[in-house]
Amino acid sequence: YDLRLAPDQEPSAVQVIEAAQAALGERRPRAVVFTGLGEPTLRLLELTEVLRWANARGLPTRLDTNGHGQLINPGHHVARELADAGLDAVSISLNAPDAEAYEAICRPVVAKAFAAVVEFIRDVVAMGLEVTVTAVDVPGLDLPAVMELATELGAGLRVRRLITPADRSRTSS
Repeated sequence: YDLRLAPDQEPSAVQVIEAAQAALGERRPRAVVFTGLGEPTLRLLELTEVLRWANARGLPTRLDTNGHGQLINPGHHVARELADAGLDAVSISLNAPDAEAYEAICRPVVAKAFAAVVEFIRDVVAMGLEVTVTAVDVPGLDLPAVMELATELGAGLRVRRLITPADRSRTSS
């Protein structure tokens, strides 16, 4: 199923902010997290505008990303723009210790995706953000090598459990 909204249905940053204000009322969330179906940096301008709004209110923010933002937004320095807008933390799906394993596991649609992810990790670490990389524990993945790369890049590592179709059927019954 194509779950994307039509371009004329995508909310503007102002609409997102208004909806967040209405939903929050006087409550203060633990964090504002930019995640979901698709890659949040596909809408970099809206993302940074909402980040500035959250930052102005002292709300902690986190971006969950595949790390392809620089490939998606040529001409931008994505890490700097996110940091300047007030992003506090970023979680990046690294998923592999090298380009060959990344291609096999993630099957990216853009060339040199693994190199772009590694460069993005370096950039956000250099911006002083709290950086965690994640990897799904797929059979055959060299987790110690992923941990070594994460450490070398200055990021923490969180291993995510692989959810299988059998797991899904158990939770839906």
